[in-house]
Amino acid sequence: MRQMKQRGFSLVELLFVIAILAILAVVSLRFYRPFLNRRYCQDVEMKVHETMLRAVKDLAETGSATTNATALGVQTGNVTIQIGWDGTEFTVNGTDSLGKCTKGKYVLVESDTQGTWK
Repeated sequence: MRQMKQRGFSLVELLFVIAILAILAVVSLRFYRPFLNRRYCQDVEMKVHETMLRAVKDLAETGSATTNATALGVQTGNVTIQIGWDGTEFTVNGTDSLGKCTKGKYVLVESDTQGTWK
């Protein structure tokens, strides 16, 4: 009798490959999550700086301070923006409304070029 060659993979080999892929997926997600957190925080910073620039420009053009980000034309998306005006300078606060930025609130004062996380 002639022996036939078997083709394909055994069940054990397939399970072994699936186990390795699962381990790789868990490890990659662990490193991917901080990357996403940084991205959400950078989005907050970008929106706060954009709001500050537009608020200062609007004050220079119209002579009155606008404390509404939507009225300034800022597309806030998933960022909550609060604009403060004390008569001399603006303060803009921003937070991630999804709660995915773990740094908290980003505060930018008009006299500073860099904001701070609080």
